[in-house]
This record gives sequence, C-alpha cells and structure tokens, in this order.
Amino acid sequence: APGASRLRRLPGGPGVTVEPVGVVRSARTALEDDFWGDVIAEIHLDAARFTSDALLGLDGFSHVEVVFVFDQVAEDDIVTGARHPRGRTDWPRVGIFAQRGKARPNRIGLTCCELAGVSGTVLRVRGLDAVDGTP
Repeated sequence: APGASRLRRLPGGPGVTVEPVGVVRSARTALEDDFWGDVIAEIHLDAARFTSDALLGLDGFSHVEVVFVFDQVAEDDIVTGARHPRGRTDWPRVGIFAQRGKARPNRIGLTCCELAGVSGTVLRVRGLDAVDGTP
C-alpha cells in the first residue's frame, strides 16, 4: 500500500515502534504544501484506549504540538536529497531536512497548532497540516 510504514533498525541500534493515539478528521483531503494556517481539524483519540481524563487540563493551553505520520506519501515520492521547496524552481534547492516537505524519509510530521477546543476525547486545532484520516 502507498505510504505503508516499514520499521527499520539502525545498525547496532534499537528499532522504533510508534502506535498512533488517534486520527485526524479534516475537510482537507489533498496532500498540499501550502495554506494550512486557517484549517480547522479535529484529532479524535482512540476511545478504546483513552477517556476524556487523558486530555484533562489541556484546555488551559493555547497551542499543542502534534506529531503525525505522512502515511499517504508513496514510497516513490520520498526525497532523500535536495529539492526546490514547494516545487518553486525560482527558489534555491535545499536538503529535505531543511524544509517542511511531506516527502521526508521518515514520514514524521510535527506541527505547533492553535488549540481551539477540547471536548471529551476530541481536540479541535487550527493550522494542522495533516489530511483527513492521518494517524
């Protein structure tokens, strides 16, 4: 399947397993690099594992750091070198780790989002650059 995760062990090092705690629900379904600032999305925690107690007190914060997986990026689209950010050939090429591109080798995304609300096991956030269904 496109974007299927593969656990790789570094030579001499431990492997890493990540288990999603929830899923993103958003009107955005297309993988795009821009214009995420005003996007409102919800993060639904796995109700089989978490209760509203897991989010107790979070509503006192203005922002949250959301770690997610770019699970819909196909293996063939992964960039390991340099590219023009946002496909803009008028901008200089820079390494994939020097930009916020979705086609990074480890497929890990991190976004600081405005926390718009908490209800039960659902977080409502603004500015999350993850599409609907993202773990």
